[in-house]
Amino acid sequence: MTRWTLTVKDHRFQRIDASMIRRRWLAEHGKHEIEQARLIADGLAVPLGDLFQISVAESAQDEVVIEGTDAAFDRLGAGHDRGLFRAVGDVGDAAGCGLQGGRLSISGSAGDNVGAPWGSRKSGQTRGEIEVIGDVGDYAGHRMRRGTLTIGGAAGAFLAASMVAGTIVVGGAIGRQACAGMRRGSLLLASPQNEAAFSGSRRFSEVFEFSAGFLPLFSSSLTRELLGRLANQTIGRVRADRQLAGLGEVLFPRSA
Repeated sequence: MTRWTLTVKDHRFQRIDASMIRRRWLAEHGKHEIEQARLIADGLAVPLGDLFQISVAESAQDEVVIEGTDAAFDRLGAGHDRGLFRAVGDVGDAAGCGLQGGRLSISGSAGDNVGAPWGSRKSGQTRGEIEVIGDVGDYAGHRMRRGTLTIGGAAGAFLAASMVAGTIVVGGAIGRQACAGMRRGSLLLASPQNEAAFSGSRRFSEVFEFSAGFLPLFSSSLTRELLGRLANQTIGRVRADRQLAGLGEVLFPRSA
């Protein structure tokens, strides 16, 4: 097993397409080839060695570590398939798009389309885990089919839009039009401030109380921490999106 560590050098790029940095691709190339390979940054083909200090070492599991990331880095963890992909810092849009397995961990915040479809593909995250410690932008979990997406902070508009299956956990506030087009799957909200988003809309069923005995079963420590906030609270549940006869569910703590 191998650990690839890519430490970001100083740069002035506004948008960097990092989708080529994938475990499978790294495993097929030596260090020199990786340094010479080019990605697209602000429309220019830039060698990875100009953007990153790269090291390769043995590891107990396959692991890709990107240190010092910022919001310019789009599509980090795109199509990740196994092992750990870890971004230390904030990231840009489409992090973990088309995730197929393994685990993507982001120590900061992320932009739009986390776990959403990659390019022209119809499905977003299909397996594995995505964990974002901070906030995320719009369309997180768009067209998600399986797996777990955990967001420690707030989420923007259209969270879980067109979701087919899987589980999304959010620690903070959510934006407008959550669960639009949701077919199935679970959205678990740790903050009671989100209850109002599911009242008075024909897209959601009536709120009813629910006993969620499965909450302690999640393996991620962040997920367990967020869901631990629901302990000893009254949990509300609604179905979504009812305008599409959707069977998705949303759980949240009832406000006093």
